[in-house]
Amino acid sequence: MIGLLALVIVGLLAVLFMFALPAQAPAFATTEVRLTATPGGIVPPAGEATSPVTLLFLLAVGAMAIIGLLIWLRSRSDSPRLPLKQSPQVFISYRRDPSWGQARCITNSLREQGINVFMDVDNINEGKFAAVIQQAIEGCDYFVPVLAPSTLDSEWVRQEVLHALRHHKTIIPLLVDGYKFDPESLPSEVQDIASHNAITVTHEFYDAAINRLTTRFMRVGA
Repeated sequence: MIGLLALVIVGLLAVLFMFALPAQAPAFATTEVRLTATPGGIVPPAGEATSPVTLLFLLAVGAMAIIGLLIWLRSRSDSPRLPLKQSPQVFISYRRDPSWGQARCITNSLREQGINVFMDVDNINEGKFAAVIQQAIEGCDYFVPVLAPSTLDSEWVRQEVLHALRHHKTIIPLLVDGYKFDPESLPSEVQDIASHNAITVTHEFYDAAINRLTTRFMRVGA
C-alpha cells in the first residue's frame, strides 16, 4: 500500500514537471545570446542555471526511489519465511537377541536418507543407561520398535515401549521374523501397542518396507 502511494506521488510530480516545462520554454526561446569581445577573443555566455522546477523534480524522484527501496527491503525482511525442514528423530527399540542385525540394517537404511536415528550401541557413551534411553525416547519424533516373536519378553524393551506410550509418541512397529500382534499374548502394560499401524518387514520386500516407513509414515521428502 505504501509502495503504491509512493508511485502515485512520483506520477503527480512527473505531471507537474511536464506542465512546468512549457512555462519555462518562452524564456529559453526569447533569450538573447550575447558574445563578449575581449582582447583574447570572443567569450561565449555563461551556462544557464538549472530550472528550480527541474531540481525539485529530480530531488523528489530520488527521494521516492530511496523510500521505495527501503519499503521493498523491509517487506522482504518482514515476510514470513518457511522454517528449514529438519530431519525427523527416530528411536529404534529392539532386543539384541535375536534382532540386532535387523535393527542395524534398518538404522543404516534410515541414516542413508538423512534421518537422525538413535540406536543404543551407537549413541550411548556415558551417563546412566536408563536415563539416557528415557531422554532419547522423549526427544524423538518416531518410536520404532523392531518386534520379533520374543522381543517383548525383554524387560528393557517393554519399559521402552511403555515410556513411549506414556509420552504419546508416534509409534511405528516393525514386525520381523513372522511376528504378528496377538492381543491375548501381549504383556498387559504394553497392549496398547497393538492399536498402532505396523509394517511387516521381510527379506524379500525389505526395500519396499523401508520406503513405506519413510514416505508414508514419516513423510520424508514430502
